[in-house]
Amino acid sequence: MEHAVTVRVLAPSEWETYKSLRLHSLVDSPVAFGRSVAEESDRPDVEWARRLAPDDGLGMNLPLVAEVEAKPWDLLGDGSCFPALNSRPCTKCG
Repeated sequence: MEHAVTVRVLAPSEWETYKSLRLHSLVDSPVAFGRSVAEESDRPDVEWARRLAPDDGLGMNLPLVAEVEAKPWDLLGDGSCFPALNSRPCTKCG
């Protein structure tokens, strides 16, 4: 059976989805993210939303979400290097 998969940037209003997917990713692959589940779990909700804001000041928080049949499935990483998804210049590759 084929499934429609889409990739897109998460909006600040989707911080709860981002938090859930990130914490699940940390449980699944704890060494892949440089932070522990405990550290991330302690973040206040307002910080989760701020991390998705285009002007977060960090220049790196533009997480991509993979959706299967329009339902969030997994995080794919940072979309800041994808001009089609991001209007600001990438801080990593110029």
